Amino acid sequence: MSNGNVTVTGITRPIDDLGRVVIPKELRDSLHWPAKERVEILTTEIDGEDVVVLRKSASDRCALCGRQKGLLTMPGSDRKICAACAKSIASEFIAAEA
Repeated sequence: MSNGNVTVTGITRPIDDLGRVVIPKELRDSLHWPAKERVEILTTEIDGEDVVVLRKSASDRCALCGRQKGLLTMPGSDRKICAACAKSIASEFIAAEA
């Protein structure tokens, strides 16, 4: 069943004592998520219910806003931020020093 862009799979999994949830292999295969794939965890609310969304490969998106264009690699890290976020951060540091 599909509701807009959300597909209801009917799959449920328990959260273990360490907070982990296993994504079934069949679902990972259909999404082309190999083992050790990095995913980004997002949260939202739909119809008054908390929803967790997993998004593949945050490495091609700004770590702060999710944009995919104008990315800069953060020094000493493999994470990326967009030019707009870098400019915003720089201006906040400049303002804080004043």
